Amino acid sequence: MKTKSQLRITHIFLFALVVLQLTLLSSCTRKRQKYVIAVSQCSEDIWREKLNNEMEMSTYLYDEEVELKIVSADDDDKLQIRQIDQFVTEGVDLLVVAPNQVHTISTVIDKAYDSGIPVILLDRKTDSEKFTAFIGADNVEEARKIFERWLAFEPNVQETAPNVLTYYPKDEDGKPQGEIYFTPVNDDPTCTA
Repeated sequence: MKTKSQLRITHIFLFALVVLQLTLLSSCTRKRQKYVIAVSQCSEDIWREKLNNEMEMSTYLYDEEVELKIVSADDDDKLQIRQIDQFVTEGVDLLVVAPNQVHTISTVIDKAYDSGIPVILLDRKTDSEKFTAFIGADNVEEARKIFERWLAFEPNVQETAPNVLTYYPKDEDGKPQGEIYFTPVNDDPTCTA
C-alpha cells in the first residue's frame, strides 16, 4: 500500500510527464523525438527503488516519447555533482534531484537551472533558490504539530520557552527522572540535523 507521500510523488511525476507531452505537442521550434528526464538519486534503498520503478512504469504511457535516465550517487556528494553535471552537458529536458547533502550540490543545481533545465528537488531542498518545484515535507512544521499534540495530551510536557518543550520523565513511582528539551534547530524548513 502506498503512503500519501508516495502517491503525491507519483501524481506529480505523472503531471510532469503530461506537461512535457503538451510541451512537445505545442512546440514548433523543437524537433526532438524523445523528451529526456534525468533523475539523480542520492542513494539506493527500498523506498527509492520503489520510486524509481514507479517512474519507469509511468514512462510506458508515452511509448517512445520519453526517455528516463536514473542514476544513484550512493551517498557520495562528488559523484552526484559529476552525474548532474553530465546531465547538464547532455542537455536533458527535466532534472529531478534527491540531494545527498543540502550544501554541497547547490552550485551544480544553479548551473542546471541557469542552462534552462527545469529542476525538481525531491525530499530536501539545497542552498540554491534556483529550482522549478520541490516535492517533500516541511519537517520543522511537522515537528511543531507533533509537539503541539504531545503538549496537549502528555501531562509531563511543558512549553518552557517559545518553541521549546521540556519533557519531565517519571519513573514507575512518579518520581522525576530529569529533563529532556526539544526545540527546532532553527526556523528554516530546509535545515537537517
